[in-house]
Amino acid sequence: MKKHIIFTICLLALTTTFHSCKNKDFSDDEYIAFAKNIEKSILEGNADIMNQAFDYKSFCKLVLSDFNLNKQEQEEAETMLKNEISPGNLKAEAVKNGGDFMFLKFYRKDNQAFALFRLYYQGGISIEEYELKVVDGAIKIEDVFIVNSGVKWSENYRFEMAVKFNILNEEIANTNKLLIAKSYIENDELDKADSLLLYLLPQEQNNLYARVLDLKLASLLYNYDEFEEYADKFKQNFTTEERIADFYLIHSSMANGLVEETQNNINNLVKHCGFDPIYYLYMSQVFFNVDAYDFALQTLDSAIVYLPGLFDLYVEKMNIYYALEDYQKLTETILEVDKLFLPMPEDVENYSRHFAKAVKNPYFQEWIEQRKSMQYNNINNQ
Repeated sequence: MKKHIIFTICLLALTTTFHSCKNKDFSDDEYIAFAKNIEKSILEGNADIMNQAFDYKSFCKLVLSDFNLNKQEQEEAETMLKNEISPGNLKAEAVKNGGDFMFLKFYRKDNQAFALFRLYYQGGISIEEYELKVVDGAIKIEDVFIVNSGVKWSENYRFEMAVKFNILNEEIANTNKLLIAKSYIENDELDKADSLLLYLLPQEQNNLYARVLDLKLASLLYNYDEFEEYADKFKQNFTTEERIADFYLIHSSMANGLVEETQNNINNLVKHCGFDPIYYLYMSQVFFNVDAYDFALQTLDSAIVYLPGLFDLYVEKMNIYYALEDYQKLTETILEVDKLFLPMPEDVENYSRHFAKAVKNPYFQEWIEQRKSMQYNNINNQ
């Protein structure tokens, strides 16, 4: 009997040890290595590593909680989610089309591990906080919080699934209205967005997504001093999300051509989100807005040192030379782009339209003839 008790205790101890080993937390360095590996794979065009690191099972539970779906609906919803969510594909495709993806920072809060990434694509950025957990001895991504939108992926997909399965409640109805307000802002219908948010906000004061939409709208409607007061109130209400207000303060100060304020706001955001060379581009743009072209070029060159493969940086450089009427430097930049990126047949038409005053310049004309010859040779070689 005694031997049986000892055997049982040993078996339980081994089981507990095995379970704890499977779910043993990783060190900070191991989490950072995981995040850097994801960054590297995306920049190389490999989407599989991020896709495989996503915890679809936990994510489905977050999305479908309290929906009371029957077994068939549950299976259908889980299949749809697994088919639709390929985060690595989205990031790799954006990078392939001239964007940039970067790991910014790792940290822990409330016993949860987080990795912060930034995606830059077509002039816009998404700051993304990845919630990390250990599943069966491996680091997994459970959910993603879009910092500059104030919403999680699971919340977005929760709304989509609710629409799919005809689930209607106050939460879903208000989310639909918020998405309409978001569409108004994106389409520059600011008065419509303002009216709709004015109606919604009294009942959505604690809804971060609603308040971030309101913050974004205010950054577009108000001058910088007025918006700064607005942003301070947001910080008081959402003390853990000051970074969101700092993000929109940057864009407000940039739009108003305030160089010192833009730098200060960038410094504040860096404290929360880590260093990002994309902020050199922001400084270049605010210098450009106040006709400080030398400083605009200097900060742009700093961005290029860190992000030599980001196409938009070279376009910004062309814009500066065009504003300076330095068409030789403009053409030299275009030639540099031709070496770094795959030349496209429509480039001649696009650049000629965008830089219309440069078209008659001999340097620009020489580039056009060179490109026409290149296209002709390509046709003959096909």
